[in-house]
Amino acid sequence: MLTEDEREVIGTVVWHERLRPPAERGRQFPPDIRSWLVLLVRIAGGQPSSRRTLPGNEVLWLALVQLRVMVRESRSRYERLNGNSDLRQRQR
Repeated sequence: MLTEDEREVIGTVVWHERLRPPAERGRQFPPDIRSWLVLLVRIAGGQPSSRRTLPGNEVLWLALVQLRVMVRESRSRYERLNGNSDLRQRQR
């Protein structure tokens, strides 16, 4: 299960780096965990395959480690700027 902060970081990175296929750009992110995992692996440099729709355990693990680092960095950067570690506060 992904936390709100993790989904926020995935969404921001995917949007800025244009990691979604052109047909999916501009649409809302799907709510299912499968789609989020594919996006997470794209952030880590994985490429989708027509034979294998979901990534393997090792690729997924490396992507999750990278995500945790990005979330930690986002929290600390936001905390330094605003004195609050909750990323969702900036949306309010």
